[in-house]
Amino acid sequence: MKLGTDVVHGCQLKCVGCPNATMDRPVKCMSVGDFETILQNIPRKVDTLRLFNFGEPFLHPCLPRMLGCIPKSGVRFRRIELATNAQKRDKPQLAAVIGAKVLTHLFVSCDGDGTKKEYEKLRPPAK
Repeated sequence: MKLGTDVVHGCQLKCVGCPNATMDRPVKCMSVGDFETILQNIPRKVDTLRLFNFGEPFLHPCLPRMLGCIPKSGVRFRRIELATNAQKRDKPQLAAVIGAKVLTHLFVSCDGDGTKKEYEKLRPPAK
C-alpha cells in the first residue's frame, strides 16, 4: 500500500498541465509536528511513503528534519520517495536530505525533448 502526502503545498513554477499553475496561493509548508502526527497514524501495511504530489518539497526549510522523523517513528517503509523540479539550488539542504539516508528514491522532473528551450517553455519560469 502507498501513502502520499504533500509536505509543501505549492511550487515556484507554473508548469503546463499542473494544477499549481492555476492557483494564486502562497506556498505553505506542513509543520514538523503535523508530519510526526501523520507518521504516528500510518497503518503498518503501508510500504511506500511518497512525500510529494503537486508541491515542491525542496521549498520546505525543515525537509531534512522531517526526514529524520521517519526512522524515529518506528514505521518501516520499503520505499520512501521524493520528487523535485530541481530549480532550488540549496546545496547544503540537498546534502542534508541525501545525508539523512532515508530516501530510497529521488526523482527529478524533466519534461519535453531534453532541450533547454522546450523545458523552459513547459515549466515557466524554470531555467
